[in-house]
Amino acid sequence: MPVVFVMAFLLSMYWRKFGNQPGGDKGEAPSRVLKSLIREVEESSGYTRNDARAKAKAWLVENVTSLGENELFLAKEHFNYLLPPDWGVKA
Repeated sequence: MPVVFVMAFLLSMYWRKFGNQPGGDKGEAPSRVLKSLIREVEESSGYTRNDARAKAKAWLVENVTSLGENELFLAKEHFNYLLPPDWGVKA
């Protein structure tokens, strides 16, 4: 029985680190992640909306270099109020 619990624990740790996490996949296209974040914010309310906004802001700040012009425009349209004024400006 303890072996089953240890295996379940290890599997859950593996799944959290490498499993299918919405918005967190390294191989997922930035445009798909951005659209998923927009949908998540629009479909949430209350405290969950605040959490979704914080998640979107963190992802956008961290992944700004991987976004194309269309994604930058879309992100600014939806999340401009969350982002720093100079976010997305290419040097």
